[in-house]
Amino acid sequence: MESTVRNLLNQDWITGLITLCLCLLALSKILYGSRFVDLIRVFQSESYFLSGSRETTFWHPFNMIISGIQFISIPLFLFLAYSIYSEWAPAAHPFDFIQILAGYILFMITKNVLENVASWTLGIQPYFKGYFFKKMSYRNVLSLLLLLLCCFLLYSQLDKQILLYVSLGLVALVLLISIVNFGSKYRSEIIAHPFYFILYFCALELAPYYIVYKLIVT
Repeated sequence: MESTVRNLLNQDWITGLITLCLCLLALSKILYGSRFVDLIRVFQSESYFLSGSRETTFWHPFNMIISGIQFISIPLFLFLAYSIYSEWAPAAHPFDFIQILAGYILFMITKNVLENVASWTLGIQPYFKGYFFKKMSYRNVLSLLLLLLCCFLLYSQLDKQILLYVSLGLVALVLLISIVNFGSKYRSEIIAHPFYFILYFCALELAPYYIVYKLIVT
């Protein structure tokens, strides 16, 4: 019991990050209740995307709040997963988390800039705006799931390796569902412009993650 309490106390900075995310989550629920509920149900219903009065840019306060959670929870999950794989205490390596956080933010900014440039160059901006909003929304929902998984990975007394594999399985399932939803939504556009789709998907979806993977393993 004493070791458990001591372990929790040694994780103050991680607990602080999770508390910050929970406060942002509560703020978004209080200020934008209906929008928050629609976002949570995004895999069950299209209502979140069908509201004509709904702002679809990143700069809407609700999107910024939820994206703020994303920019913390996704790097935190990657950090905890790496700490479990490396078998070291996560609380003792705050600078490793800062590096992952900075890398993720830089990666997302660069990727979004390249995506906008590519959509303008290929002349597919009308399609891209809705696509980007959907992708951002699915990523935000995934970040909420990862926030919950971070709590389990950090505070649960169950086997960390098993929890990590279960977490990765859930993440893979969510990603698969989002890909299926994307394919069904934009099927006509993909059929009409298969070359642009293949070029975009390979250059701006697969390639950045492959480059990050190569940087990590080397």
